[in-house]
Amino acid sequence: MEQEMRIGEEVKNKNLGGDKKKMKKKIAVLVGITLCTMLLISPALASNGDTLDIYGNANEDDTIDMRDLTYVKLIFFGKKPETELADAKYDGKINPLDFIQIKLIIVGKEKEITIVDSADRIVTVKKPVERVILFHYGATEAIRSIKATDKLVGIGCTRTSREFYREFKDLPDVGYVTNPNYEEILNCDPDVVLLFANIPCHEIRCERIRDKLN
Repeated sequence: MEQEMRIGEEVKNKNLGGDKKKMKKKIAVLVGITLCTMLLISPALASNGDTLDIYGNANEDDTIDMRDLTYVKLIFFGKKPETELADAKYDGKINPLDFIQIKLIIVGKEKEITIVDSADRIVTVKKPVERVILFHYGATEAIRSIKATDKLVGIGCTRTSREFYREFKDLPDVGYVTNPNYEEILNCDPDVVLLFANIPCHEIRCERIRDKLN
């Protein structure tokens, strides 16, 4: 009897340990629809005319390429002024590690990437991003455009939205920005949770979601 109780307690502790380990996983919580394409394809392919808000975009144009590598080297040797996004490693200094990081971003081999989201938050995301939760159905169009719908593991939506986008109706429902289902979010085990704050009250709620998950 005592042995059975001891075995049962060991199993319980093992399960609790697994849950704690799962809870410790760093989930990147971001605001902005265009971040979908930034994270799921190589930033070197991004080009929409606006500044690409990724650290490593040293010349602050709309993509990351060899021109950024040249530019950051010129900064390092004192030939160019330092730009906000030149610190590719986001470690507070310009050095050869930034050269390496930019090269990795160009070839799509970076292990992490630091971006500025649409709420002006600086967030470092582990790569590759394989599991994504969206809290706005509009972002599914961006996911579709890069043929990455297989990365979606959960969607937060209204009932009307779910009826409209029937192809995603079987994905777990993680609630809505106003009433997120945190248990379901954790069950989905996402790498990234993507939010959309188009009105001031949603910005506050997005902050709450980020604080809860991190």
